[in-house]
Amino acid sequence: MKRVFLDTNIMLDYALGREHADDAEQLLQRGYNGTVSLQASYLTFAKVAACDVIVTNNVKDFAEFSDLPVMTAAGFLSEQE
Repeated sequence: MKRVFLDTNIMLDYALGREHADDAEQLLQRGYNGTVSLQASYLTFAKVAACDVIVTNNVKDFAEFSDLPVMTAAGFLSEQE
């Protein structure tokens, strides 16, 4: 299983029943763990944890500075099937 960093927004989608709550729930049911942190620290935490990909529904904020792949929850889930 890939080591995945879940953006806070994924956790909030799930907890608050927001637009992407179903995707977030599937990620959590599959055993992907989320980390809540300051957004400026996400990439650092993901690298320290040796993650392979960042999963977020806010791709645009990561794509410009991340050297890790950045995917939406739906995109990641479809790639895993």
